[in-house]
Amino acid sequence: MSEQKVSLAKGTHQIVARFDDEVRDGSRKVIFTSKPYVFQVDMSNEDLELNLPNFSTESQAKAHFNKGPNWILLNRNTRKEIPISFKRLPGIGFGGFGNIEKVIAEYNRNEGIVLFSDKISDSNDLVILQSDAQVPNQNNDTLVQLQLWYTKASDEERKAFKRWMIDID
Repeated sequence: MSEQKVSLAKGTHQIVARFDDEVRDGSRKVIFTSKPYVFQVDMSNEDLELNLPNFSTESQAKAHFNKGPNWILLNRNTRKEIPISFKRLPGIGFGGFGNIEKVIAEYNRNEGIVLFSDKISDSNDLVILQSDAQVPNQNNDTLVQLQLWYTKASDEERKAFKRWMIDID
């Protein structure tokens, strides 16, 4: 299984990952790719690792993901497992993840998740997840509430809101 390392700042982060590795199908080798999954991870100063069981055959991988994968978040120093919540990212039809950024933005909008970072893309659909981006704790902070409602609004409602903001200033 290939290993990819990412450094994240302390705080809560949204991670999207999938299994993508070479497995056997009879006597030939094939690439098995799972659907993407969305995780919410609370980072501390620990070195963490996101794992799955090892699969040697395609049938093992398919069976594992069909019954619901067992993703494991592991503290690399203590080797202790840390509970992690995740959901399969919904994709529609063949190639439903062709524009993964848009799929993630839609998922976040539907789930009421607002991501914030100092670096925002030009797109209204996506906040670029930098290493310092965090998922805010759900509290009654006015800014968080405004961000939440804005992400749930349609394009027309966003335009009307922007006009109102200009008029009110």
